[in-house]
Amino acid sequence: MSKALVSSLVGLIAAGPAVAAEFRPETIKLSSGGLAEIAGTVPVAGRTVIEFDAPLAQVDDILKSLVVQGRDLRILSVDLPGRERLGDTFAGMPLKPADLESSVTLLAALKGVRVEIRRSDRNLAGLVIGVEAVDGGQAQGRRARLALATDDDAIEHVEIDEATRVTIADDRMRGALKAALKAVAADRAADKRRIAVTVEAPAETRALVTYVVAAPVWKPTWRVVLPAGQASARFQGWAVLENRTGLDWKGVGLTLSSGTPVALRQNLYESVSVPRPESPLRVGQRLRPDMDRGVVAPRPVAPPSPLAGGVMAKKPAAFAGRAEMDARPALALAAPAPASMDFAEPPPVAGGVDVAAVETLAAATFALPGPVDLAVGRSLTLPFFDGAATATRVSVFQASVNDRHPIAAVRIKNDSAVTLPGGIVTVYEGAEATRSGVGFVGDAEFAGAAPGEERTMAYALDAKIGVASDVKDSRAMKTVKVENGVLIVEYGRQKRTVYALTGDPSGPRSLSIEHVANPGWTVTTDGNLVGRDGRRARIGADLGAGESRSVTVTETIVDRERWSILETPDAVVAEVVSSGDRIEPALREPLRRIAQVRRDTAEFERTIERVDEAIGRIREDQERVRGNLAAVDRNGELARTYQDRLKRQEAEMSRLEKERDAAQSGLQALRQDLARLVRQLGG
Repeated sequence: MSKALVSSLVGLIAAGPAVAAEFRPETIKLSSGGLAEIAGTVPVAGRTVIEFDAPLAQVDDILKSLVVQGRDLRILSVDLPGRERLGDTFAGMPLKPADLESSVTLLAALKGVRVEIRRSDRNLAGLVIGVEAVDGGQAQGRRARLALATDDDAIEHVEIDEATRVTIADDRMRGALKAALKAVAADRAADKRRIAVTVEAPAETRALVTYVVAAPVWKPTWRVVLPAGQASARFQGWAVLENRTGLDWKGVGLTLSSGTPVALRQNLYESVSVPRPESPLRVGQRLRPDMDRGVVAPRPVAPPSPLAGGVMAKKPAAFAGRAEMDARPALALAAPAPASMDFAEPPPVAGGVDVAAVETLAAATFALPGPVDLAVGRSLTLPFFDGAATATRVSVFQASVNDRHPIAAVRIKNDSAVTLPGGIVTVYEGAEATRSGVGFVGDAEFAGAAPGEERTMAYALDAKIGVASDVKDSRAMKTVKVENGVLIVEYGRQKRTVYALTGDPSGPRSLSIEHVANPGWTVTTDGNLVGRDGRRARIGADLGAGESRSVTVTETIVDRERWSILETPDAVVAEVVSSGDRIEPALREPLRRIAQVRRDTAEFERTIERVDEAIGRIREDQERVRGNLAAVDRNGELARTYQDRLKRQEAEMSRLEKERDAAQSGLQALRQDLARLVRQLGG
């Protein structure tokens, strides 16, 4: 055992009693990824036990993430009851939880234990034999009777009622009963665990305790107030949150984060056993161990670093050799993120809600002003952002929402220095427009925006602007070529959409058409193509008061179709041959000839098929006639009729066979001609 480890163990044994200190959260950081980072400081003087209650569901996360930070601070242990604490506690006891259901069940569990019985009529002492139920009649009902082996070797029976006093005379059993009752009382809070973190410091200091647990996501909601005739709107964000951390918030500093960190969980609190194969008991066997033939010596390995600072190994100088690290608070378990952060110049905000907001690589955080009080299980809503945003009123036409009118919307630009999280938006008209305070005009959805980005939020139907659309599709051949016996035809496809617009009679308006375009197609327009987001092309158009105008959107793409020359459909060949100057002259005549050869080939194939079917029918009939001929008199009139019929069929078959031979010859010639044409085209 190393000297450092011995010294550490001796320190643990020799240390005096620890001082208890209750942990209270001072800062809470809620993440939209469903996490809560809880931090607080506790005064430490010598050996101190920092205690707090944690919901059972959080224990795994606490075991995973708990860190303690402080100057010259050592962490000695993190102690908590086992997951199955009641079962573990009773595992080594002579009593079980069921034995404590009543005095009768307890006495029944005391078999062989010495007890003393005191009643008004007699006193007894002896060993418990057991308890039995007896029928006391209709007046007394069922009663319990204790059987006792007394010191004079007699068996006495004593009824157990409210007049009976039983004293356990066995010191070990009395101690077990007290421990069992204490364990049952402690187990009433089955959904919580008391966590005790023991730390030690040579002088008075403060320990910063931080851990991360699962928590309900905080939900951002937004309010937009649209003043009449102004280019800026009041844009206010509110957070809806819950305290499900298991600890009351009393004067905590609350920070909201819009980040979504990677969050993992593991069953660290669950007891895990590794199954082992059973080794059978071997009796009477002669043992003959294998001969040791030597092993290859491993490379020398540097000895491990001695343990220091409690349960943590001291880091090598290469990792902690900077002089400035000595002045930092010691980290007892793992490096935590700071519980809070001070900003020299927090971004200015308007509207009276002083929120310190900062943008980081992975998230935007909003530190709310002032302390927050919130009891466990309660919800709270409070503003986290309030400022002026550049706003433009616009109507957005989305055919999937309404094919005749656009949706009234506002385009908001994030003028702040942080990314704003998305959420539901309630839109109001300002007091200037309603003349009676703000007025509700609709709800919208905000997808979130980085600094400088714009988002359009539609909130109501705009029936004052009319939209009608007309769509026409066209397809035209562009080029034709042959490569390696493959005919390649390029078609230019076009989809032309004309939007007929009718303006608001009361004044000029701005319209944004969200045209759904085919993926991969090129979009052009005689309007203002603002941009494209996936399948949507956003096209702007300004409308004067009552103005009627049209906006044309054209989508184009070039398709390439390939066919083997020998399998090209006739319709395609006919289209190619008649395509004018879109096909090279050197290709037109061979392709036209190929089309003719394919038509002639098909005709010969149909002839051969027809002839083969006719010959087959004749042969079937000949079989029938020959059968009839064999059944009649060969010199009779009927036999001569059958013979004449066979002669006519033979003549017809001879003619059909000549026709098939001619068709086969023609087909062979066409195939040779087709092969020559394919070679001529480069196939």
